[in-house]
Parts: sequence; structure tokens; C-alpha cells
Amino acid sequence: GGGSGGEGANGNMRKAEYRGGLESDQTRAQRGDEPKGGTSSALSSVVDTYKQLWTVVKLPSVQWLMLTLFTCKIPFAVTDGATSLKLVEYGVPKEQMAAFAPLLVLMGVLIPIGVGKYTNGPRPLSIFLIGFPLRMLSGVVYVLALIATKAVYSVPDASPPTWFYWLLVSGVVLHEVAMNLMFVAQMSFFAKVSDPSIGGSYMTLLNTIANLGSKWPISLSLSLLDEFTLTECHLQTKMGVDVGLADLSCAAGTASENAGAEVVNACVEGGGVCSTVVEGYNVQFAICTAAGILWLVLMSRRVLSLQALKDSAWHIKHKDDSQSR
Repeated sequence: GGGSGGEGANGNMRKAEYRGGLESDQTRAQRGDEPKGGTSSALSSVVDTYKQLWTVVKLPSVQWLMLTLFTCKIPFAVTDGATSLKLVEYGVPKEQMAAFAPLLVLMGVLIPIGVGKYTNGPRPLSIFLIGFPLRMLSGVVYVLALIATKAVYSVPDASPPTWFYWLLVSGVVLHEVAMNLMFVAQMSFFAKVSDPSIGGSYMTLLNTIANLGSKWPISLSLSLLDEFTLTECHLQTKMGVDVGLADLSCAAGTASENAGAEVVNACVEGGGVCSTVVEGYNVQFAICTAAGILWLVLMSRRVLSLQALKDSAWHIKHKDDSQSR
């Protein structure tokens, strides 16, 4: 009887301690006094990841790849950034421009499938260099399309001929093929050289660098487009007779505050008509083409040498590896 009574007392004490433990845990949870080990370990993991990425950035192979990614899109800056704007400016309806969207989506799906078997090999950057001159060639087609657009839509109520649409479509198709060749080859190379010990952070770093390299030339090109454009203001009589040049600006927003909303610049406010002497798009295209030729001469061998490097040139050394040696 005494033994059973002692066991019962001990059992009641253990139950009380268990309930007390539960209550104290619940109380700590309500007060927010949870252990902070999980938060500190997560923060430490993030810091370690950034330290590893900084080590990656200091690798000579990655630095050459960064230089390649930051410069390889310069030759296509004005083509990628301003072509659609110029087509609309010269008269192509926005509805016709929107009609190209399904074609672009379809090609964006089919082209990576078609070139995938070539880019999955050991030399994806060779495919990248094939797409580079093709993309420059698409820029030439776009320039011809812009010249044709200006001529076709200079006539009121113009009805573009069939060859005009074929010229536009050929430029779009060539541009999409070249762009996807370069993009798929680039992504394949990223996957090939990424250090598996870091995981997706390596790929994210390379993709971020590639995105920056593709965006800054377009932003610079658009900001300087008007600077490369030379316009003249011609005064005209009510009968449309040209009476000479006027020293009035054709830049948008130069009209006075009292001018109506339809008056876009000082030249129009003064009764003149603006005419373009030098088209900034053409000037930038010439500069970009020269930059593309120079890039091929200076960087093509370096790009090919990057894919010939061993995996160890792209991977960082870990503490465990050094200790094991």
C-alpha cells in the first residue's frame, strides 16, 4: 500500500512538473522570449553567403566574364532601345506593332528548344559568338526598315506594300533568333561553371551581372538620343512658303508657359516647322556597329578561352578543403 502510495505521489509530482513546463513554455512564447539562436544562425548564413559571393567576384575568370557581360550588349543598345519608338514615330500604327507580340512569344518558345542541343555541349560560348554578328546584322535590317517606314508613311493615308511587311518581319525574326541564341548559350554557360557548393546564389550573381550589362547601354542610348539628333527650324508663311531658318529650339518642352498644350516647342510657337538634318538613331547605330566590330576583335578569343578553363577556375576554395589538404 505504501509503495503504491509513493508511486502515486511521484506520478502526481511528475505531472505537475510537466504541466509547469508547458505553462512556462507557453508563457515565454506569449512574451516573445523564444531563443534567438535560429535568427542569429539565419543571419550568419546570409552573411556567409555574401562573403562567398565576394570571393567569387574576386576570381580572375569571373572578372573577365563580368567584363564580357558588361560590354557585349553595347553594340545593340540603340537597336534594342529605340527601334520600336522610331517605327511608331515614323508612322507605323501601334496596333501593327502589337501584332508582332504573338510572333515574338512563339519564337521565344521554339528557338530555345531548337538550339538547346547545341548549347548543352562543352562549348556554349561558341554559340554565343555566332549569335553576336547575327544580332548586329538584324540592326542593319532594322535601319533599312526605318528608312522604308519613313518613305512609305510620308504619304498621307499610306497603304504599305507587302515587301514592307516582309522587311519588318525579317528584321524581327533575325533579331529574335540572334537574341535567343546568345541568351540560351549564356544561361547554359552559367549553369556549367556555377559552383554547386554555393547553390543558386552563384547563378543569381551571374544573372544579375548579365541583366545590368544588358540594361545600362539601353538607358545611356535613350538618354543621349536627342543629343545626337540635329534639327533646324524653318519659318514659313501662311501659304507654306519657306522664308529661312530661325534660331528657335525644336526640343520638346521649350515652348513658353503661355503656349497651348498642342505647341510642343519654341519653333512651332514661333510659326516655324522643324526638320531633322541628322538623325540621332543613325549616328548611334554607326557608333554601336563600330563598337561591335571592335568588341569582336578584342574579346572573341578571350570569350572562347573562358569556356576552356577548368571547373576549378570558377569554384572557390572552402575551409574544409584546405584543412583536408
